[in-house]
Amino acid sequence: MKWRNHRLVSGTAVFVMTGHLLPALCAACGSIFPDAIEGRNYSSPSWKKHHRKESHYLLAYVILCSFLWSMVLDHHTVWNFMQLSIASLFQPKMLLLFVGYLSFWFFIGSILHILEDALCGKIPFYSLRHPIGIRLFYVGTEKEYLVAYLLTGLLISFRILACVFTDLSFSQGI
Repeated sequence: MKWRNHRLVSGTAVFVMTGHLLPALCAACGSIFPDAIEGRNYSSPSWKKHHRKESHYLLAYVILCSFLWSMVLDHHTVWNFMQLSIASLFQPKMLLLFVGYLSFWFFIGSILHILEDALCGKIPFYSLRHPIGIRLFYVGTEKEYLVAYLLTGLLISFRILACVFTDLSFSQGI
């Protein structure tokens, strides 16, 4: 997928899950990380050889997110941004928890990137030697954009329906 589509789909997915803008923005930024660390020399043989290998190893990102989740799980103050003041972020513990929170959503974006890449090629799922995936489309084609817009529309529709049938509001704030 193109980076713009990764940002769109991943950011929308996290917004639908949380209703908060900050986690969605972190996920959108993190959604380009697996490709960004590979560099941008797309025509080089070295890049082609290493693309979607170690940088797209799903299990590593899942373990990292599990660690970050466990770090901030018991600290409910971080989860409620409405109660968080700027002054409290200058306390070392709160700052560490806040960075852990942002990092968690950043790497959730990376996980979503990898899962999205599995729609247009193979990614290392549980082993670097046994990639899995399907090829619904080729990167940069109209079909890619159609799939990205369709996923985004479905996600937003899901959020709207959840708001209609529950007491959720569309956006929970920051």
